[in-house]
Amino acid sequence: MVFVKQERLLRISKSSLLQVHIYLQESNVEWFTDAILQEVLQAIQSALPGKVAECFKGIKSASQLKTRALQVAYYVDMTDPQGQVLVQELRVKDEDEDGAKDQDDESPDTSKGLFTYNALRPARNTLVLVPEPFDANNDVAIPDLLNVEIAQRCQATQSGGPPEFEAQRSASNPRFQRAVGLLTESARSGDLETAWAAYIELCDLEGTLEQTDMMSELHQALPVTTIRSILRAIHPKFSHSKGDADEAAQSVYMYTKILNYLLLVSRLRKAERSDVVALQLAMGQCMRRLIDSRLVRSPEDAQGFVQRLEQMSMNSSQPLRLTLFDLRLLVLGAWKSQRHLLVPYLYQLACKQRMTTDESGFQRLSAVVLSFYVREYTGPGECVAPSVVTGILEDLNQRSIRLSSHHYSMLILYFGKTNNMDEALRVLERAMDDPASRKTEAIYYNTFRAFACSLAPQAERQRQPNDGLEPPSVLDPGRSNDGLDYIDELDTVTDYSTIDYNAPAGYGAAQDDDPAQAEQASLRPEHVQAARICSTIFQTMANHNIAISFRTYRELIHCMIQFGMYDKARKIFEFAVDSLSDSEVKAHLISFYLRLVTRSPHQMLQALHGAMEAIPSINAVMHSLSKRTLVDQFGIFDGDLQAFMERRRRPVVDGRGGEFLSRFLCQMHKAKHAADFIRCMAAGNDPRGQFPGFNFLPLGSDGSGLAAVEDEIAAACRAIGSVNGKWLKHVDVIYNLLPILPDIAQSQGEPDGMSFIRRLAGSECVNVEQLVALLDSAHVENYDIGLVNQFLRVKFLGLTFRQYVSEKVAAASQHYGETLRRDGVMFWPSFMYAKSNGAMLLADASQAGLGSEGLAARAVLAEAVGSWRLMASAYRKSPGGCLSPDENTVGILSLVCIRAGGWEFGRRFWGDVFRLVGSRASSDSLRPARQPLQCVRVYKHYVYYLMMAYLAANRDRSEISMVEAPSGWHVLGDNALTDMFLAMERGGVEVTSGLLCQAIRAGFEVGLIDVSSTLEQWQLQRERCGLAPPGFLRQYFASRGLPDIPEQLPSTSLVKDPSYCHRLSSFVEQQMQAFS
Repeated sequence: MVFVKQERLLRISKSSLLQVHIYLQESNVEWFTDAILQEVLQAIQSALPGKVAECFKGIKSASQLKTRALQVAYYVDMTDPQGQVLVQELRVKDEDEDGAKDQDDESPDTSKGLFTYNALRPARNTLVLVPEPFDANNDVAIPDLLNVEIAQRCQATQSGGPPEFEAQRSASNPRFQRAVGLLTESARSGDLETAWAAYIELCDLEGTLEQTDMMSELHQALPVTTIRSILRAIHPKFSHSKGDADEAAQSVYMYTKILNYLLLVSRLRKAERSDVVALQLAMGQCMRRLIDSRLVRSPEDAQGFVQRLEQMSMNSSQPLRLTLFDLRLLVLGAWKSQRHLLVPYLYQLACKQRMTTDESGFQRLSAVVLSFYVREYTGPGECVAPSVVTGILEDLNQRSIRLSSHHYSMLILYFGKTNNMDEALRVLERAMDDPASRKTEAIYYNTFRAFACSLAPQAERQRQPNDGLEPPSVLDPGRSNDGLDYIDELDTVTDYSTIDYNAPAGYGAAQDDDPAQAEQASLRPEHVQAARICSTIFQTMANHNIAISFRTYRELIHCMIQFGMYDKARKIFEFAVDSLSDSEVKAHLISFYLRLVTRSPHQMLQALHGAMEAIPSINAVMHSLSKRTLVDQFGIFDGDLQAFMERRRRPVVDGRGGEFLSRFLCQMHKAKHAADFIRCMAAGNDPRGQFPGFNFLPLGSDGSGLAAVEDEIAAACRAIGSVNGKWLKHVDVIYNLLPILPDIAQSQGEPDGMSFIRRLAGSECVNVEQLVALLDSAHVENYDIGLVNQFLRVKFLGLTFRQYVSEKVAAASQHYGETLRRDGVMFWPSFMYAKSNGAMLLADASQAGLGSEGLAARAVLAEAVGSWRLMASAYRKSPGGCLSPDENTVGILSLVCIRAGGWEFGRRFWGDVFRLVGSRASSDSLRPARQPLQCVRVYKHYVYYLMMAYLAANRDRSEISMVEAPSGWHVLGDNALTDMFLAMERGGVEVTSGLLCQAIRAGFEVGLIDVSSTLEQWQLQRERCGLAPPGFLRQYFASRGLPDIPEQLPSTSLVKDPSYCHRLSSFVEQQMQAFS
């Protein structure tokens, strides 16, 4: 059957028109006249709003109408219109032009040929018609290429007018009233089944009632507040102990369809974007409750879960099947609920041919998936596989779907995060060719963010927040680092008129030792060029009247700070304060900028004081804020701005617990904030200024203040239990409390969460298998290898908070003398890296790690073996899973082997590690191909193990020459090092100067001079050829108190063949030949 396509333009308003696509059988072309078209349009006119609503919901189904003379199938499809249509019209004079005649009596004056031209904008919908002569026995034949079926059949009246439906209008229909009552009841009862029954009833009524009238009645009966109450109430209580995937999938399916329908009823548009986002994010809350993390722990589990959803959709009627809009909601829910493994399989479901007829829906879905991968799997140390990005773009290209502004902005950010700004700028140029994207603000602020991400590794990070590794140099040792004592600090500044207003450190924050001034004097060329591009883009936005919000100013200011251009950042900040209208938004911008250019809350308050005196607009903004905002956001005591400006002394507060502590905990709305609060309490420092107004107790480097810090942490745990007991079972809270609570005496009436954490660190839990069982029984969600590593540190290495304090006190006395030990401040996070994740611990290498401290380590060696077996199996199943070991796990278990003298297990352990390193992730192109063990830190741990194994073998007087130990013995020597470098070459891991210097040092420590000499020549040749920083080797040895290397550099000739390292010298020779 041959069809002929005709196109018409139908004017539907003063400024817009509707495209009409007409498909006629070849034999009916002569029959179809303009009169028949008018009759068709008049017949279907009343049903068109309902078809538009179906199109918005993602439902693509045709309706059939039969009259006495014809029959027609019709539906509305989404399009992406381009361009405009100019319509020439006669110009009619008005009274101003000709006052002699009344306008009503005046006829058009065409004698002078006066015309006007009006530009009509095509609508985003297209009306599709398939008309043919009346046939009482057959339905309308629809072309196969449209891929649509007839779902509704109507009969016109005898007069040929609009079709008659089975029932009266919605308001008087008892079934409609009953469905609305069920929905309202579900908001009170919270019953998902009740809401689902109401939804089924309403979907069934769409075939008998006029849909436009029904949706209007629903909109009046269910305002946005009621809809929000329904979505919050009908979260079903999932049985965690049962763990039924079928039940979870059924509930998720029902909730998705109800949420989609209620979003349509709400009639929210882009103007109410915040409300739309709030309702859509309810999907994430639902999936977090419904889908237990154990149900989607592996890719196979996630694939099976999505297959359940697909089967339910196939077994449902047409209105109840999953649409692209439903799948978009599911992707958002999986993203926000941390069920990330579901995303690729949901996208695969959408890519099936039967699901891709809605081009606009697929465009928005693919944009969300691209955003998910760019935001979640592209960052420092990890990157989504390029095949993921190219795969999404190819899917759009195959379906001839244009890129949206969301696609462009995410591609720009992706290339920025992957240090490919040339490609990011090419994407920006292409986006500027699209009129819609040219007006989209997200394009521009993601460009600024891409510049900041791309140049961040190269920039001097003088302004990054202190992470607690060491106290900021501008702070006095032992002094509080928050804003509670700001009055005492301000008294030290005697003359505010001498403060340098243009100081890079911020307004009024006078810092003589600030390196930013020197940084401005020697800006890098790439930073200058990037700053010019950003300035040009910002000027383009202003010239084209593009709306500029807080996000754009934030990213642009961050760029300039990253480039070292503090003066430009200050000018942009002042311009933004004058341009933005909302006081609360201005307050966020002020706090953001001041925290970015200062190092501590005290300096932030100094800068704020100077800015308020120097800039009237900032002073006006601060006086317009509420007391609560002044306290919570800026740390101004009691919200008294006048006392702050007059530098009055803060009244003394007696006691630190009780209401004083609860005040800060009650203001926290998330468990992550409580976890950060506990971390700051342990560190005695709030480096990011998250909790202004709280005076954290410092922990002296001589161990003073330990009891007070532990008491305050215990009080905070009790307060958290009273505010929200579930927070104590949050993964981040457990992570921070696990090394601390075991050393704190148990008190009566403490929350269940504290007792649970004590169980994790107690004798009841001795290996990873038992840890996972306890976490699952307590419904702890989203735990990963990070929490497992923390458990291993505490249980296998005994690295608790008190142990850290004792070791740091000893180190301070030994290395820094009595002065620093008495006056210095200790910071908790530094211990976690140096003791368990550090590559090499060579202090007293001849004594440590040879079984001398193996009392606890030997007892846990068997548990370590079982734990490693479980984690290695998890890695083979899914390299990116929650129990898959990473480089930190390898370092911890390697230290366990060393401390316990478990060299037999050590050989098997490192053999497994190298086999796992060689394994690959799933070939699924939609999943990021991350290799957790493909990093240089794994090999640094290995070098340290090789050295300790060599020392142990010599001490035990082994009969085997350890220097010539065969491959697989994992003892420092020719074979082990050569095998390591070959494994790095196969895995694409770059050899670094730090690794080579560490191996050179290890050789010197054990007396393998030939090995060290060979590696030394390799490193020096790398420095000559520019592959390593010049002088790196000399500086490495000098900073560690080791013997200086010879002044005269070795010959550039090939490496000599030492007697004990044939393979290593041959390998190094090949490497030197490759880059010499």
